[in-house]
Amino acid sequence: MANFEQGLCHYVARMSHAAASLRAETLPLTSFVDDGRRLPLSKPLVLQVSIEDGAYFVENEPLHLFAKGPSLEEAVDAFTADLVYYWRYYNSLRDDEVAGAGVELKRIYEGLVKA
Repeated sequence: MANFEQGLCHYVARMSHAAASLRAETLPLTSFVDDGRRLPLSKPLVLQVSIEDGAYFVENEPLHLFAKGPSLEEAVDAFTADLVYYWRYYNSLRDDEVAGAGVELKRIYEGLVKA
């Protein structure tokens, strides 16, 4: 039993260390696809990556966007789908149609893609 407990403690310590190191990771997003066209970003978008209970989370605080998935690739795909939606949405609005935090978000989304 002592070997099992020792092995379990070692495994838990390794997993905790791996999860803690992954929480500190970032991933640059340099483009996204909209209607089959790859659009390069004006500067890389930094995604914070974390893992919790086997699920991957990616987020970008300035855009107030986050997504999760069973794999890092699926979390990034979900994030990108939301990014495209909000990029289209904010670019469709006139300046007089936004207020408060929406003004800053509109400015960020308008400058997201290289001209």
